[in-house]
Amino acid sequence: MSRLVAIFVSQAAPLGVAAAAFTVAVGLPSSDPDMWWHLASGRWMFEHGELLRVEIFSSTAPGTPYVVGEWLGQRVLYGAYALAGWPGIAVLRALLVAVAAFSLTRVALRSAPPAIALPLVAIALALSKIAWTDRPQLFTLALFPVLLDLLTLARLGRVRALVAVPPLLFVWSDLHGGYALGLVVAAIFALDAVL
Repeated sequence: MSRLVAIFVSQAAPLGVAAAAFTVAVGLPSSDPDMWWHLASGRWMFEHGELLRVEIFSSTAPGTPYVVGEWLGQRVLYGAYALAGWPGIAVLRALLVAVAAFSLTRVALRSAPPAIALPLVAIALALSKIAWTDRPQLFTLALFPVLLDLLTLARLGRVRALVAVPPLLFVWSDLHGGYALGLVVAAIFALDAVL
């Protein structure tokens, strides 16, 4: 019977934690002071069908070269806003937080029993709440635990999970600069596998 309970918890707990995180995150107000800039940049790229290459929003440095590695993140943020306004941004935020919660819970349950893993996940999510702001860093908040989930699956013998790592890192690299941390973690797991 306890084996059935363990299987149920390992399957249901990630969904429950993700649903709880979604509920909390969707109700938060938009609070990032740079959001206007991310939306304006995303809108400009949508309207012009190209990447923003020079500064157009500054009154002190217009026309200076502009390089941002999160162009896709800005487009996604603007797309959510264009589709549904501020509620669209809130739902996108909540979805990304829920993805993070889901993957983090899966990783934690592989490493510790539920009585230890679930409280630790709750603490980690509570501590990460400061980063639940409407900006491209939310993509890193979501994709880092997804990467950990894939790498720990591969480490447990489910090597097919590695097929998803290169596309994940490729897309992540245009969503937010935090992909560099993902590359480091992937390299550490690869080194561990070789050793």
